[in-house]
Amino acid sequence: MLSKAKIKEWFELAVRLNMNADPVLRETLLRGHPRIEGFIARMHRELNAANKVNMRRGKFIKQQTMQDTVSGLTELFMWQMEQAAKKMYETDLEKHAREAEATKIKEFESVLAGTPEGEFKEAGVISNEKIDSAREAQINPQN
Repeated sequence: MLSKAKIKEWFELAVRLNMNADPVLRETLLRGHPRIEGFIARMHRELNAANKVNMRRGKFIKQQTMQDTVSGLTELFMWQMEQAAKKMYETDLEKHAREAEATKIKEFESVLAGTPEGEFKEAGVISNEKIDSAREAQINPQN
């Protein structure tokens, strides 16, 4: 049987050796993260289940094979955590961009309605109605 302590040791070794991951993520995982315990518990359960199946067949899984499996799953775990963080960050940026676009459209519509708001009001932009009435006054003077 494989112990959780051994799996945790292999997990920490895989985190330390992974040079592709963000250094902040590596430090966070080495200090401890709430998801680590569940991840190690699932790996422990699955590796022991695979080991039991192989023992019934009269075969044994080499320790190096199990360590390589833990290393590979650790890399996947780190990649998934990095992707989740990027998604949260990008979602905030996209939300901000959408809100900015909606504000711009609202300001354009207010200019067209004759009541400029925001930067258009500050810049002194006049609406189409005022432009049209000024042109008509020039073309058709009412003397």
